[in-house]
Amino acid sequence: MHVHRLLHVIRISLSAGCFFAVAAAQDLDELSSLVPESLAAMKAEKWEDALGLLTKTTAMRPEEASRVFGPQYGVVWYRRGICEMKLKRWDEAIRSFETCYRDYPNRGPSGGNIYQTKALLKWGESAVGAKRWEIAISRFRKFLVERDKTRDKFQPGGFYVTLGACHFRLGQIPEGNEQLEIAIRNRETFPTTPDQIVAGIQALVAAAIEGKNEAALLDFISSNQSALSFEPQHALAYATVYLKLASDAGASGMHQAALALYQLVIDPERAATELKGRLDSSGAKPPELAATLRQLEENSRSETPIGLLKLAGWASSQEALGNRQLACEARERIVRDYPDSTLSEENLLRLTSIRVGVAQAAEREGRIEEAISGFEKAWLEGRGRDVAVATKRWMELVWNRNLAGDRLSACRGGLSYLEATKEQEVEMSEQDRSARDEVARLVRSFQARLTAKVEPAP
Repeated sequence: MHVHRLLHVIRISLSAGCFFAVAAAQDLDELSSLVPESLAAMKAEKWEDALGLLTKTTAMRPEEASRVFGPQYGVVWYRRGICEMKLKRWDEAIRSFETCYRDYPNRGPSGGNIYQTKALLKWGESAVGAKRWEIAISRFRKFLVERDKTRDKFQPGGFYVTLGACHFRLGQIPEGNEQLEIAIRNRETFPTTPDQIVAGIQALVAAAIEGKNEAALLDFISSNQSALSFEPQHALAYATVYLKLASDAGASGMHQAALALYQLVIDPERAATELKGRLDSSGAKPPELAATLRQLEENSRSETPIGLLKLAGWASSQEALGNRQLACEARERIVRDYPDSTLSEENLLRLTSIRVGVAQAAEREGRIEEAISGFEKAWLEGRGRDVAVATKRWMELVWNRNLAGDRLSACRGGLSYLEATKEQEVEMSEQDRSARDEVARLVRSFQARLTAKVEPAP
């Protein structure tokens, strides 16, 4: 309410003989000075100054203030609460909004405390700042019931996201999901911004991890997949957030949820192709799309591009779930698409281990040729101790295949491995050297058998 209206109502009340003339006149004189000064300070965003003036303005006892100024005095408490919120003095703000709501009930659409029910909303927001989640929930819900729909304007998108987040903080995931879905499904009409949606997802993931409730998280993502996957010009801004959430889920053992979150991360290659197509078909060349395309191109040249991090995380989760073939394909793509990446060595170590595991599974299932091919690829292209493990088993399988030239090939393969790793031996770990020694012993054994023309395998 404008200050002039507040003072006008007080003057009318005075002229009507509603207050004690002398005392009221003195209070009015002081109020006539403090109220406009505080409002001017608020408009200038001088919150400390405004709060000091409003603190003086609210110095009267509640009974006396009610007698002199009536419900109008609640406006002053509301403004004081706003200043305290701006200064992050959450507990003080809670008390101010509580006073506005409780002590100065509105008596109608005009001439009263028009901020009474709006104070419930701000009371709840202050409780959020103070991390008093139950109070926030109760005030928000009370506001929805009591608010004046024509006067108490608010932003529904942020409201429902915040209400959902409060439930998440208390571990109430179904209740939180319900509020978050209201915000998401009405995102066009509320509107609910991408920032607000992502903030809600962050709160949900944290609650799911804390409560070890992967199913609730998976169900929510599945039900709202399209709303959580933004257009390229928006999705790029949230790529690192979704990557972090997926990584956190994976680190907590929630690998299915991690995969679902990785799916929300922008696919840079596909996004760049889409943006180029849209720019080519648009004569105006929208600057927002052009800027996003430039950012994608710059990111692709960075040391850890989004596409690389997404693939690496995806592969780790697939491997953890036992989906070795899918993990292998993802890591092979990293080798192909990001050969000079800072994660290259680590990726090759993991890829080698996965290839050995896939080959071992093929051998157990009797698919010997597939196993031989897998072990061969692992030792020819791999890194680490598993290269020696793959070499040794490849030699044994090839030797035992008992086809013309196979035994000589097995021996030559082992010699090639030993020659290729000769200069690396000094830098090898004890485990690596031990594995390499196993290959060397097998080579010597095969050489002896070839020389002596001994048929049985060792």
